[in-house]
Amino acid sequence: MRNIYLAKAGKNHGPFDQTEIDAMRKSGELSDYSWIWNVARAAWEPIDHAPAPLAPPTDNQEATIAPTPASAPQAQPRMQAQAAPAPSARLFHIPDEVSSVFQAVCYDHLSVLSGHIKKAGENGCDFVTDSHDSSPIFMKDMPVQINILDPATGGAMSVRAQVLTAVRDDGHWKYRLAWNACPEIIMSHANAA
Repeated sequence: MRNIYLAKAGKNHGPFDQTEIDAMRKSGELSDYSWIWNVARAAWEPIDHAPAPLAPPTDNQEATIAPTPASAPQAQPRMQAQAAPAPSARLFHIPDEVSSVFQAVCYDHLSVLSGHIKKAGENGCDFVTDSHDSSPIFMKDMPVQINILDPATGGAMSVRAQVLTAVRDDGHWKYRLAWNACPEIIMSHANAA
């Protein structure tokens, strides 16, 4: 059944059947494309995932790439993202009148989503998208960057994060993101509340 499509630079190619896709994967030709249509989920998925985040350098060391676990499947080798911090009981609710203040843009090397922060805490936040996409753009364990804006003060911060979950919430996607420490822009509102 020829129901698989590939895409690169905004152009669709196909349809292909699974045998053709397997042959392209084996020959390396599949790496010429950026996206593959997942028929079961009715969504585009990246063929080549983002590289693992760099571990921050320590004194007199260069940044390093997170190691790939030995138990990772070898059929499709790729870097594994660093483990996200465990969700903390210290995730706190931002009151609606404050959360509406925190606008945000979440992105990786291929996609950008706008939205707002619904909850935040020491180890992460809930980022709710403005769009009504039928499927999530970011997948579990993907490293992302989130820019947080407080229009009331004009302050903004950029934070590296990792996707823990993506859940449909009232017609929007809610991403639970993990970060190493709560950004000061959010902490100042939490402490004032």
